[in-house]
Amino acid sequence: TKSYTYPVCSPDGTKVAFARYDSTTFLTQLFIMNSNGTGEAKIANQPSRDNVEPAWGGNSRVYFASAMSGQSGIYGIDIAGTNSVQITAPDGLTMGTPTVSSDGATVVFNYFFDLYSVSSAGGTAAPLANTAEQELAPSYIKAAWPPAPPANSTATFSAPSSSDTTYARQITVDFSPPDKPHFHIGWSRSNTTSPLTKH
Repeated sequence: TKSYTYPVCSPDGTKVAFARYDSTTFLTQLFIMNSNGTGEAKIANQPSRDNVEPAWGGNSRVYFASAMSGQSGIYGIDIAGTNSVQITAPDGLTMGTPTVSSDGATVVFNYFFDLYSVSSAGGTAAPLANTAEQELAPSYIKAAWPPAPPANSTATFSAPSSSDTTYARQITVDFSPPDKPHFHIGWSRSNTTSPLTKH
């Protein structure tokens, strides 16, 4: 019997990393396949332990939690099976849910319900959050939100129009140059009149 868990897509969307449990070996190991479901292959040279929760560090490397005999740690390995590194010291407390910074330099993970960070090359982990509350499943935000307006753009605001319906006022926000998004936002001063609103 085989069980598939922890699927995660590569940043470029071409591959999926996942963990697969095999009842004949009693181990959970990491696998890669193409995003269309073809080419399933086990990552070579990974530790002979239970390896779970893969996180991509670029399009050719994954970081993951590994545990055996009560000891857990965070590892990294290229999907080709090379450059395997244990980036945290093994510990009897639970380590898991790694997430990788966009530049691939830092791994943040959960360590017994607190958040820690460590260099992706390995080293001493430092606490990010160490409180009485439980911190779980960290995730890097890949891009700033809200997005910045286009370069060299301006916003113009139109005055209320005489064609507006009674008690309603409409404002238009336009970005220039003209190929940028245009937003039309309306509101009403009456609780019985619906504004004309577009996005």
